[in-house]
Amino acid sequence: MRLKITDAGFAKLVNPPNTGTNAVLITQIGLTSTAFAPSGDLTALPGEIKRVATFGGQAVGDDTLHVTIRDDSATAYSLRGFGLYLADGTLFATYGQTDPIMEKSAASMLLLATDARFTDVDITQIQFGNAEFIYPPATTEVLGVVELATNTEAEDAADTQRAVTPRGLRAFTDKRFGAAAPTALARTLLSAATTAAARTALELKGAALKDTGHGNGLDADTLDGKHASAFALAGDFATVGHKHVIADVTGLQGVLDAKAVKGTNSFTDQQFVGGSAPLVGFGSAGAEQSFIGGWANTGIWRVYNTDRTANGELTIRHGDTPRWNGSAMWHAGNFAPDTKMDKTGGTFTGHVAVNGNSLRSYGWNGVANDGVLVLGDASSYLFKNGANFTFANSAGGYTTTLNAGGSIWTSGNFDPAAKISNTGGDMSGPLRMRGNAAGRIALYDDNLDVANIEIGAGLNTGTDRNGFLVNRNANGSISLLAGNGKSKLTVDGAVGYTTIAAPTLGTGLWNSQTALHCAIPHGGNVDGMKATLLRTVNGGNGWSSARWRLFREVDSTTQGYIDFHGDASDGDRVFTFAGYGQSFWLAKSGAVEAPAGFNRPSSRKLKSDRPLVPLTYGLAEVEKIQTFCGQYNSDFVKDERRRLFLIAEQLAEIIPEAVYENSIDYRGEKVPSVQDAQLIPVLVRAIQQLAAEVRSIKAAV
Repeated sequence: MRLKITDAGFAKLVNPPNTGTNAVLITQIGLTSTAFAPSGDLTALPGEIKRVATFGGQAVGDDTLHVTIRDDSATAYSLRGFGLYLADGTLFATYGQTDPIMEKSAASMLLLATDARFTDVDITQIQFGNAEFIYPPATTEVLGVVELATNTEAEDAADTQRAVTPRGLRAFTDKRFGAAAPTALARTLLSAATTAAARTALELKGAALKDTGHGNGLDADTLDGKHASAFALAGDFATVGHKHVIADVTGLQGVLDAKAVKGTNSFTDQQFVGGSAPLVGFGSAGAEQSFIGGWANTGIWRVYNTDRTANGELTIRHGDTPRWNGSAMWHAGNFAPDTKMDKTGGTFTGHVAVNGNSLRSYGWNGVANDGVLVLGDASSYLFKNGANFTFANSAGGYTTTLNAGGSIWTSGNFDPAAKISNTGGDMSGPLRMRGNAAGRIALYDDNLDVANIEIGAGLNTGTDRNGFLVNRNANGSISLLAGNGKSKLTVDGAVGYTTIAAPTLGTGLWNSQTALHCAIPHGGNVDGMKATLLRTVNGGNGWSSARWRLFREVDSTTQGYIDFHGDASDGDRVFTFAGYGQSFWLAKSGAVEAPAGFNRPSSRKLKSDRPLVPLTYGLAEVEKIQTFCGQYNSDFVKDERRRLFLIAEQLAEIIPEAVYENSIDYRGEKVPSVQDAQLIPVLVRAIQQLAAEVRSIKAAV
C-alpha cells in the first residue's frame, strides 16, 4: 500500500528553519468504511467510524514501514481506508480504496498487517507509540515473521526470504552431494587434521610429495621424458647471444619503409586519421595547446584550444555557415551592411510591417510616456500627450483633441434618425427597462398628480376598452382596467389596501374575499369545478382573516385546501393541509401534527414476490445502540429545545436498514438520517426475546 502524506503532516516533518526534518509520533489510527481518494489537502479521515490505539509500526526498508492494526471490539464494518494521526491530532497520512480491504463482523477480530511505502520521506523519522503489535517481515537485521521454505526452494538455494528447515537442509545436501552423503571416506577426509593425515587416508605415496627438481627421480617435471637441459635454447637468450637481422624476418623492411619518421617527415599522398573523433594535436604530447580535426563523425571540422573555452572554437560543417563558439560568422555571402539602417536614424524605402507585436513611439520631447507619429508633412500627426490624444491634418485644416476617455461621433458611427426625441415620438420596437432600481418608467403631467399608460387601441372611447389602461388619479389611487372594464384592480393610496373586482362566476366560496381565482370547465359546465388560487378566509367560520387559502371546490363544496397562516390567533400553525374532513398541519417548531395519525403501507400484497425472511435483529442489536440527549445546531433547527437522539452513523454499523445515507444537505455535504419506522420491527423482536427469557425464568422457579 502506498500512503499519501497530507500537507499538514508534511509540515510537521519539516523543522522550522527548513533545514531538515523532525521526528513525528503516530499515536492513533482512524478507520473508515467510506471509499475515498487520498489527497494532500485532507485534514480529517472521510467518514471516520472509529480510532484504535492497538497498533504498531516499524521501518523495514529504505522507504517501507510495516504497520499492524488490531480491533477486537464488537463493531461490524467494512474497512476501505485508514489514516495515521499524530499526537497533536494532525492527520499525517491516509490510504483509501473503492473495494473493501477487510470485512469485520461483530464476533470477529480485525488484524491487518501491511507494508506501507512512502516516497521522498525519511521514514526513520516516523515513530509509533506502541510496539506491542508489530509483526514485521524478518530480515537479516530485523526480527519478525518468516515463512518456511519448501524442499524444492531449499534445493534451489536461490530464495533470500524464507527459512530452511532441517528436512530442507537434508534435501539440499542430498541434491549437492548425493543421497546419504557424505560417505565415510569423505567424513574421514573432513576430520583429517593435517595434509599428511589426508594423504595417508588417500593412501598416497612419495610421488605426491613436493620433492621436485632434476635428479629426484620424479618424471613429472620433464617434457616428453626429457629435462630442460636437453634442449638447445635452454638458458638465458642474452647469454646465448641469439640475434636476427631484418632480412631474416620476411616483409619487415617494407613495412618499416612505409612508416613516417617521428621527428620530421614529408607526406606525399593523402593521409587519414581514423577513430570516432579523429584529431591532430599541436604541442607536446599530453600538453597540447590546440587541436584540429573532425568531431564524432558528424561532418564537423573543428579548431579549438585545449581548454575548449568559449572564446576559442571554430566549427565548419558541410552546407552550414562557419561558426565561432557556436554563433554563425558573418561574411559577404550572408550579410550586406548596405541593407541595414543605422540606429541613429535613416529612411525606409519600402513598407514597414509589424506582425504579432506593436509599433511604439515614445520619449517625445524628453517625456518617457509621450509619443508622436508624423504622417506626411510635419504639421499632420497623431500625438499622445499625457491624458490627451491629438489628431492634426494640415491639409484638412483641423485639429482634434480627446481627453478623459472621450469619443468622436461621426455619420459613420451615429445616426440621429434612429433615436427618439425627448419631446416625444413613435417607437417601432419594444421598450425594455433593465438594471437596478433605476430601471423604471415614470409618467406624469406637469402637476405631478395624474398619469396614464395606455396599451392597445380604443381605450378612451367610452366603455369600449379593448386594451389595458393604467391610471393614476390625483388622490393617489392606481387602477388597472382591461377587457371592456370587466376586470379592475385598484390600489388605494389613501388607505393602503388592494381590491380586485371579481367577475360573476357562480355562488359558494366565490365572493369578495377572493384575491386570485380561475374557473376550470368540467363536462361543459364552467361552474362544475372551480379552484381559487389565493383568497382570505373571513372570521365568520372561526378563522383569522389574515389566513390565505389555496383550495379546490366541487359543487359549491370545499373538498380540499391549504391554509397559509399569518396571524397569532392561529397558534403554533404555519401551514394546514386539509381534505374530506381530515387535516394535519406544520407547526412553527418544525413538528408535523396529525390528529388522525399517519398510515404506513405494510400490506403483504405490497411486498416483493421473493419470500420474506425472518428478522435477525433483536435484543443483541438493541443493547449496542447508543442513546444521547442534546440539542441540534442552531443553523439546522432554530430553537434550544433538548431532544433525545440516536446517532445515524453509529446506528448504521448495527442496523444499516434503519439509516438513510446521504439524506440531508448540511454545510455543503450529505449527512445520514434515522428512519424510526424501520426500528419498530427490531424493538418488537427484542421485546419478544425478553418475554421468552421471562417465561424461561418463571418456568425454572
